[in-house]
Amino acid sequence: MEPFLARSPFPDAPRLLLRNAKPLAAGMDRWIFAHPGDPALIVKVRRLDRLSAQSWRKRLLCRFHRHGYWGRYLYEIYEHLAAAHHHGVTPPWMQKWRGFADTDLGPGLVYEAERQPDGSLAPTLGRLLREGCVDEAARRDLEIFLQQILESPVVVADLHPDNLVPSGGRFVLIDGIGDHNALPLRQWFPALNRRSKLKKCRRLWRACFPISAIAKAPVPLPHWPSYASAASRP
Repeated sequence: MEPFLARSPFPDAPRLLLRNAKPLAAGMDRWIFAHPGDPALIVKVRRLDRLSAQSWRKRLLCRFHRHGYWGRYLYEIYEHLAAAHHHGVTPPWMQKWRGFADTDLGPGLVYEAERQPDGSLAPTLGRLLREGCVDEAARRDLEIFLQQILESPVVVADLHPDNLVPSGGRFVLIDGIGDHNALPLRQWFPALNRRSKLKKCRRLWRACFPISAIAKAPVPLPHWPSYASAASRP
């Protein structure tokens, strides 16, 4: 199942041991583990059990591509580099990437964990919405988060409530960055990237606040003046 590990010429090289650990969470194609050596970090690794469910074309591409199963990591890394180039630092709405880690499940991406004051992982915005725990302050934090995304050159592929977590009075995107298309047009054309992100922001806002609990009327979209012209397009 894991030929890339079986054929390794370095069987005794140090690795993080995650195979028998319980994942903190599981996404569509990745597991998330606590870092065994640092509770402030998490490790994201590809879900090898999902590879067989991919189309034969994707499996063939993974087999012969020089990056193999791990090429999808590049989409994220490109955006962290774009953010570093544009902002000088990791912007507050992005989860902080801390590099790679060799694990017994293959290479992993190391990130800072977004935790609550009691030490547990921060809940997603989707969970907060389902539990009715989103108040006016959270709405303001989300508006600021969306404005920051629109002002950044980072490509956002998947913006939905379960990819966002609250952290210290702000929201952080923990997954869903990068252009996964064969032709990464949003990387090449900033105007196309901005328009794509604006649509995703409007869709997220409407999904989170379809009806005002007080006025029983649709909650208006925040006013993003720097993108007013794009917002007026169909």
